[in-house]
Amino acid sequence: KKLNYKSKTSIENLYDIEMDQNNDLLIVGDTNQNGREDIYFSKINLNGEVLNEKIFEGNKIDSGYFIKSTIDNKYIIAGESNSKYKESSQTQNKNNILLLKLNEQTEIEIRKIIGGNNDDYPVNSSLENFS
Repeated sequence: KKLNYKSKTSIENLYDIEMDQNNDLLIVGDTNQNGREDIYFSKINLNGEVLNEKIFEGNKIDSGYFIKSTIDNKYIIAGESNSKYKESSQTQNKNNILLLKLNEQTEIEIRKIIGGNNDDYPVNSSLENFS
């Protein structure tokens, strides 16, 4: 089935789509509407109506590559970031893995930065043990 929906923001890249327990579609990617890449998240129903749309901004480049819904109706996003977050114990000059756990209202419950001195990128299995 082809699904059309109209986002309120300019989406540059969509990387992952998952269906949650309510048969709504979760979409993650990135947008460049603020002059830098930020993580784009959207939840839409099967009629194409946008139920929730949010941008997670860092001070540099952030992209969301994978999304997973949990059995308690929360969401986990795995992506990359070279933004500076308080959760990072080091200055980020390279890309690191960024994991976000969102509550039902899509507010960040947990933000975790994983990486070292070189570029690090997530794989879909990054989501399996993150809670």
